[in-house]
Amino acid sequence: MGSFIEDYGKVHIPEKFTEECNARMEELFWRGGMMKYGEAMLYGIKTGTLSRGYITKDSDYHGIYFNYNYFEDTFWEDAGYNADRKEVFSNKLGWSAFAKTMYAAYVLEGIYSDIPIVPLYNNEMLNRKSYIRWINFLFNEHYSLKQPDSWDYFEYLHKNMPEMEQNEKWLKNIWHYSAYDDGIFCTYAVLNGVQNALEHIEDYTGDPIKEDGLEITTLSKKQFQQLSTFREESNIPVEQQVDCLIEHIKKIYTIKGYFNDISSESKLAEILITIVLMYNPAITVKCIAEIYDKDFWNIWDEIQDAYHHTFWGSQEENSEEITTSDFFHCECEDMLPYWEENDNIEFSEELKVWFSSLKSSYDTIIDNYQDRFYSLRDIFLLLKSANDEFRKIYVFEDFLNAAIESVSDKKYQTLWKIFDNLLQNARQEENKDSGRKILRRFLAICGNESLREKVFGF
Repeated sequence: MGSFIEDYGKVHIPEKFTEECNARMEELFWRGGMMKYGEAMLYGIKTGTLSRGYITKDSDYHGIYFNYNYFEDTFWEDAGYNADRKEVFSNKLGWSAFAKTMYAAYVLEGIYSDIPIVPLYNNEMLNRKSYIRWINFLFNEHYSLKQPDSWDYFEYLHKNMPEMEQNEKWLKNIWHYSAYDDGIFCTYAVLNGVQNALEHIEDYTGDPIKEDGLEITTLSKKQFQQLSTFREESNIPVEQQVDCLIEHIKKIYTIKGYFNDISSESKLAEILITIVLMYNPAITVKCIAEIYDKDFWNIWDEIQDAYHHTFWGSQEENSEEITTSDFFHCECEDMLPYWEENDNIEFSEELKVWFSSLKSSYDTIIDNYQDRFYSLRDIFLLLKSANDEFRKIYVFEDFLNAAIESVSDKKYQTLWKIFDNLLQNARQEENKDSGRKILRRFLAICGNESLREKVFGF
């Protein structure tokens, strides 16, 4: 079992954004729990290691890739970022933290791409608001919660690759989920007609279109009826109605409080209110094109600048944040590798008490230290035993390397002694998961130099 993410749209990140995008990809992967898994071996004894990933370049590959997520504590197939193509890639990736981090990476790539892209999770568009909120938190940004979607991609195809406009494979793949995605519904309606799109939705869901509500289908049906009535009953001559509608549509997207100026034409007011309630004016323009026998794209070309000005112009008003722990629903101990001085990570009282207990044990061992406890072989056997008995007990690579270089240093020897004691205690636990959690916690403290300094003083 697994899940997949793919892009609709060809990513293109301008050169001027490459350096910033690369740096942020590295940070997003790290903060999202993606870690490089490796193995260290001495005396024929292997132990698993974890490390932060960075974009690297060699003769075979330029980029960054992972197959392990610390929050999920699970391996999936390789995923990462190809720095040559400037594209995120993934294979089978599950449905938890690994998948959420990768989907966020696809969203981040879309922010930098000057071509609209649409990331789909198992062929379905997710609500990207939480991903944008997390990206805003990570980088202290104010990216708008409105991001490119399938309509933006379709609009791009029309402008730049009109031969793909009727791409049957693309439309077939995305239409299955059109009942849940406004952009796909708009795309299908523009290609096939509003009434056909509504009928297709009814066939797909098995239910008639609701008469009331804010769903795109309900509003589309209402808009078609409103415009049909307007054509028949308006005092404005029919030959002037399209131009009148176009001007009003442009103004509601560019002039605040514009509704105050249209009370004299109530039918027109109803039309414009429905436009504002809808996802975008594409449905309205398609309704006008059908009712007045006009070309959709000719009308769209006249109003698109006003529409895009509104939705892309101001990011401050629509931006929000969500912390890493809230985004991934992490427990305090999951954040141990990420703690830094003056960080916003808050530890529980239980963890704080445990930190004090560790420091007390550390001081006692140091005060009575006479000779080293563990050779390099002993250390690797200790780590192997922990992993064999409790599953996926991995040491952080930087810490292991420092401990090897300073194997006789009493500070490192004392940490191994504490780890040995914790392993002995874990073996006495009836619930092995509780013992495993303690071992994993301890190695996370050791692997985070800032936190190790805070707890042990070095």
